[in-house]
Amino acid sequence: DGDEGPASIGRRAAAALDDEAQAEADQQAEAAVKEAEEREAEAAKPPKPGTLLLEALGKAEVLLLAAPPAATHLVLDVIEASAPALAPWPRALLPAAYPLWPPLLKLIGSADRSVAAHAMRVLASAARCVGREMSARVVADAIGQLVGQLRRQQAQAVPRHASLEALS
Repeated sequence: DGDEGPASIGRRAAAALDDEAQAEADQQAEAAVKEAEEREAEAAKPPKPGTLLLEALGKAEVLLLAAPPAATHLVLDVIEASAPALAPWPRALLPAAYPLWPPLLKLIGSADRSVAAHAMRVLASAARCVGREMSARVVADAIGQLVGQLRRQQAQAVPRHASLEALS
């Protein structure tokens, strides 16, 4: 029994080589997956200017509703410029933009028409950048706010129109 034939030794050597080859293939596959994940993570991360824009968007939520109209317009300008600049990195832009939807929708209903119009413009610009990624709920809320604002504007315009006609 201690004597093994050449065929037995050959089979064991082949099996050992197969195990070694399989282990090497597994390691190469793991390395390829890890490299692909690193490339994907790097592609999702904007360069330094984009990172600064993300930080600005993170602070915009509070400022949108708490700031006076002049400052609100500045914040809206930052958001409007940031969305297209960050569009190539949707994995970074979407989480930063998500908290901004409720304040933008609230501003669309603002009594200050210039702020409301600016918020509408910013929402439209952002929608162009992330359109397919916007949730159905955000779209439905936006449409509801837009329709409500248009109705309020129409209701205010009718009395003004009548008073202008009376002056004629």
